[in-house]
Amino acid sequence: MRFFIYNLGCKVNGYDAAMMSKLLTDLGLKKTEKPSKADFIIVNSCTVTSKSDSKSKKMLRHFKKENSKAKIILSGCMPQVMSAEEIENLSADFVIGNNNISELSEIVQNIPESKNEVKAHKNDEEFYEDDIKYESEKTRAKLKIQDGCNQFCSYCIIPFARGRARSMPLEKVFQKIDLIDAEGFKELVLVGINLSRYMEDKCESLIKVIDYANGKKNIERIRLGSLEYDNITDEFLMSLSKIEKFCPHFHLSLQSGSDKILKNMNRHYTALDYAKKIEKIRNIFDDPAITTDIIIGFPGETEKDFEETLDFVKKIRFEKVHAFPYSLRKGTKAAKMQQVPDDIKKQRTKELIGVSEEIREEFLKNQIGKKHLVLTEKVSQDSIFGYTKNYIPVKIYGGTMERNQLVEVVITGVKDGFCISENK
Repeated sequence: MRFFIYNLGCKVNGYDAAMMSKLLTDLGLKKTEKPSKADFIIVNSCTVTSKSDSKSKKMLRHFKKENSKAKIILSGCMPQVMSAEEIENLSADFVIGNNNISELSEIVQNIPESKNEVKAHKNDEEFYEDDIKYESEKTRAKLKIQDGCNQFCSYCIIPFARGRARSMPLEKVFQKIDLIDAEGFKELVLVGINLSRYMEDKCESLIKVIDYANGKKNIERIRLGSLEYDNITDEFLMSLSKIEKFCPHFHLSLQSGSDKILKNMNRHYTALDYAKKIEKIRNIFDDPAITTDIIIGFPGETEKDFEETLDFVKKIRFEKVHAFPYSLRKGTKAAKMQQVPDDIKKQRTKELIGVSEEIREEFLKNQIGKKHLVLTEKVSQDSIFGYTKNYIPVKIYGGTMERNQLVEVVITGVKDGFCISENK
């Protein structure tokens, strides 16, 4: 029997998809990249916005139509926040959540009578002890060491979909890092829903994880997934700066440059607090990349609030901004607030993206003439693609490099959102 997985959402969802893939292959099923050839099709859903839900439902209908003989399984975050009635109306044969991935084995082996196999999160649940080594992108290995969130931002459904914050025990993390190193991966990416809450000890345990990976033979880079402002202490930053293999790329979610909007979002910092943290990072690290997420058109956002966000982006000069128009999410406090019209959200988002792209272009052009180590990932006919330590995308033209190699290059130009290095 064959299976196909369609994954939506964040890096943690990607890890969960890899977990499902391993579980099914261990049962003797074979993975296929063609849904038309699959006996089981899994849609691993994201529920961070209502649009995410719509896409997941659309893909269920699409695969049902494309391969009517296959059993369609919905997994991931979306089912965790749905009622039993909503689940029954889905175009899926079986539904599990992100809290009971192991139920897949029962479904593929015994085909249960019940469609709804979702297991609710509990406040005191522990980190799920999976037996997956990592999720691989060929040259880098992702390792999920934290799950869940206790923040309860007013726009976010994730604490309900993912449950409360919980962490993989240190010894288990060390074991998995040993496996990743033994298989020759040069880059390790640590991920979590709220990674800076790993072990809830002001990042002391997170430093222990990074330091342990730093001592491995084959791992040459250690990168962190998205971080939240609240646990990024000066002590944590200073400790990171002393770890040789740490990659100075910080993805710190801002969400808004307006203090009023930040308060209404239940974000526990001001724009000035955030700016001081970025200044600290830039003082400690050499040429770090600072990237962020911003929600445009949050309920109650005025033109003045938006201008404050726009000015803040110009002031901070992020290397990259992921800008999203606010999407109403049923079950959150923000859903009951006064909404901003869609046309205004669309116009503001377009304006912010335009400004952030200009800043990014300037950042990339500032790399011209600089030397960087690039970890090569994708080989094409005329070039090879990879990232620098501070996550700058580079296309290298000329030479005979292979994938999964660290190559020193000099940046010679910028084109189509990439830095370019030409070996003549």
